[in-house]
Amino acid sequence: MSAETIGMAQRGGSVFSHLRMGNDLYSPMIETGTADLIIGFEPGETVRMLPYLKTGGHVVVSTRAVKPVTATLSGFDYDAPQMLD
Repeated sequence: MSAETIGMAQRGGSVFSHLRMGNDLYSPMIETGTADLIIGFEPGETVRMLPYLKTGGHVVVSTRAVKPVTATLSGFDYDAPQMLD
């Protein structure tokens, strides 16, 4: 596993990482609909990752919303409480 030190993370963009544990793993990526757990540091970014979550999976997310610059500039509504629901 590695951390993003250049690129989008330094420019305020979206960054995500996959962590797989177990035997017989041949790919670093988690398939859509198979993640046991999603840990999100921002509600909007967590919602974007929900397609990876399997049925019965769990989500842990920070309730502190950070409105993206793109939403501010475009005038789009950014409703963090709705995302948390």
